[in-house]
Amino acid sequence: MKIHTTLTNLKRVLLLTLAVGLTASAASFINSNKAYAGVDGWDAGNIITDGVFANKNTMSAGDIQAFLNSKVPSCDTWGTQTSEFGGGTRRQWAEARGYSAPYTCMKDYSQDGKSAAQIIYDAAQEFSINPQVLLVLLQKEQGLVTDTWPLSIQYRSATGYGCPDTAACDAEYYGFKNQVRWASRMFRAILNNSSSWYTPYVLGNNFIRYSPDSSCGGSNVYIQNRATQALYNYTPYQPNQSALDSGWGTANCGAYGNRNFYLYFTSWFGSTRKSPYSSLESPRWMKMDNAIQKKNPWTGQSVGSTLDEGTQLRFVDKVFVNGTWYLRTAFDSANSLDQGVPQNDVADLAFEPLQEPRFMELQSKAYKMYPRSWVNSSSTIFPVGTSIKITSKIYVNDRWFYRTEFDEANNIMSAFSGEKLTELTYKNLDTPRYMKIKSTTHRVDPARGTPDSTTINAGSQLKFTSKVLVGNEWYYRTESDSSTDTNLAIPGSDTEEISYTAHPDTAKWYQLKAGAKKVQPASGAIVQPSSDFTAGTHTIMVDKIIVNGQTFYRTKFDTAAGYDRAFPANDIEEVPYASFDNPRNMRITKSLQKINPKTGALSGTTLNSGMVLNFTTKIAIDGQWYYRTASDTTNNLDFTIPSKYLENA
Repeated sequence: MKIHTTLTNLKRVLLLTLAVGLTASAASFINSNKAYAGVDGWDAGNIITDGVFANKNTMSAGDIQAFLNSKVPSCDTWGTQTSEFGGGTRRQWAEARGYSAPYTCMKDYSQDGKSAAQIIYDAAQEFSINPQVLLVLLQKEQGLVTDTWPLSIQYRSATGYGCPDTAACDAEYYGFKNQVRWASRMFRAILNNSSSWYTPYVLGNNFIRYSPDSSCGGSNVYIQNRATQALYNYTPYQPNQSALDSGWGTANCGAYGNRNFYLYFTSWFGSTRKSPYSSLESPRWMKMDNAIQKKNPWTGQSVGSTLDEGTQLRFVDKVFVNGTWYLRTAFDSANSLDQGVPQNDVADLAFEPLQEPRFMELQSKAYKMYPRSWVNSSSTIFPVGTSIKITSKIYVNDRWFYRTEFDEANNIMSAFSGEKLTELTYKNLDTPRYMKIKSTTHRVDPARGTPDSTTINAGSQLKFTSKVLVGNEWYYRTESDSSTDTNLAIPGSDTEEISYTAHPDTAKWYQLKAGAKKVQPASGAIVQPSSDFTAGTHTIMVDKIIVNGQTFYRTKFDTAAGYDRAFPANDIEEVPYASFDNPRNMRITKSLQKINPKTGALSGTTLNSGMVLNFTTKIAIDGQWYYRTASDTTNNLDFTIPSKYLENA
C-alpha cells in the first residue's frame, strides 16, 4: 500500500490552481465564506477521537440521502450553467476536456443498483466507520458532496485511495464503491492496529511535515489515538500555523487535507471530539465477572493491566459498538479515555444475607443510600439511636452497607453505611426499679429475637437497671444481667409497673417509728428523709404495695395526690393502747356500736344508752380519745367507745 495525499481535482488541475492542494469544492466553499477565520479547537494530535471516527450508528442510509439532498438542492445535470472556469457553459468546458454530460450529483448517483447513500452506509456498517467521516472524506478529496456538476473522474477516484503524490492513481482501486470500501477498510485496519497494514505512524511522537515540499519543514506531533493516526496515514501532512490562521484560505507551505477534514466535519456535524457515550440511567459500582482487560470499543484493542475477577469499578456511561455494550468507568469518562468493559463481563453487585439477621442502631444520624450508585436514596434523616432490623449486606468500594428487613422484603436497593451502625447499646434506666412480669415469659436477645431456656413466671418481680429500644418496643435488662453485660432482656410488653393495692382493712391509722422515711417502693429511692418526720406521728394509710417481698404503706394524702411514695412497713407500727392509771366504770350516754379507732369499722352489737362498763385502756387517734373495756383489752380486740359518749358512773 502506498502512502497518498489528497487527490487533485481535475477541474482545478486544468486551471492550474491546485499548486496549494485545494479542491474545487473547497474553493467554492471559500468563495461563499469570504472571511477566513482561524481553525478553532484544532489539535494536531487528536484531530478526531476513535469514538466519533468509528461510530457507525450516526446516520441511516435515509439520513445520508437526506443530507446529500440538502447540500445540492438542484443539480446542473446537463451543465447548462455558465462555467466558473470560463469557456462558455459548464458542459462546453467539460466536453472540451473529454467529459460529456450528464453530470450526476452524488445525491442521484448509483452503482450496481445501489445509491451512493446506500454504498456509504453499507461500508460504514461493514467496517464500523462513522458514515459522517466517509462523507467528509468524499468532500475534502473530490468535493462530491456539494458539487452540482461532478465529472466521472471524480467518482473514479472518489476518496483518493491508491493515488499517491508522486505517481498516477492505481486502476485497481477505481470506482466509487471500490474507493469507499477501500478507504473504510484502511481506516478499520489502522483502528485495529492490524499488523498486516503498513503505516509509518505510531501512537506517541511522530515527525509530520507541513507540506509535500520537504523544505517547508514539520514538527513532532504526539498522536493520541488510532483515528488521528488513520488520518495521517491517509494524508501525511499537518497544517502549519499560517494554514490554520487562514481558516479555509491558503498559506505559504500550506497543506490542507487534514485541516479541511476537521473544518468540514465540525461545520457539518459538530465536534470531532464529542462523546458518543450515553450516561447510564443509574451510574453505579459493578464487579468484574471474569479476569479481563479494558478494551477500546472502536478498535477492539485491549488496554491496561488485567482486572481480576471480582474487581469493583464505578461505571457512569456506555456505548454500543458492533452489537456489544461497553461500560466506561467514572475515571475514564472524566479523562475522555476511549476504553471500557464489555457489559457481558461485568455484573451488578448483589446483597448477601446476614448469617445472623439482627437489630442494629445508628450511632450517628444518617441517610439511607443506594450503595451501588453511592447516592442518598431519599432526603429522610434517621436520628441517632434508631434501631433497625438488618437482614442483608453488600460490599461496595471498600465499605459494607446493611439493608433493612423492610427494604429487602420490598426489593428496595437502599441501605445504611456500616460506619453509621453499631450493635444495640443498652441505656441505664433513669430510675432503676423493680417491675412485675405480666405473663410467663423468657429473656430474649433483643437484637436477634432468640429466647433463652429459662422460664420466668407471671407475677415475678425483677429489678431492672438498663433498657434498649428495638423497633417500637423497649426491652428491659435485669440488674444481674446488666452487671455481667449479658445481652438478654425481657420485652416491655411482658412487664408492668408494680401497683398499689387498697389496704385490706380500708384506711388504717399507724404511727411512725424513729427514723421513718418515705421511699419510692419500686426503686428504693428515698423521696422524703427521716428528718422530715417525728417519731410517734400518727398517719392514716390507705393502700400498700409489695416489692421484692417488702411491704410499703402509702398515706391517704399521697394516694389522693397520686404520689409514688410510701413508708416501708418496718418504719411504722400499730398505734398502741395506754392503760388507765385507775381502771374505772363509765356510763354510755347514747345508744351506739363499738368502733375500731384505727380503721373506723363498727362492731355488730348495739350498746344501749345508760349501760355501765368497766374500762382499763385507752388510745388517741387523730385528736380523739377512745376507751376500751377490760374484756376487749384482755382479748386484744380493737373495739372502743369514743370518750365523748361516756361519763363517770
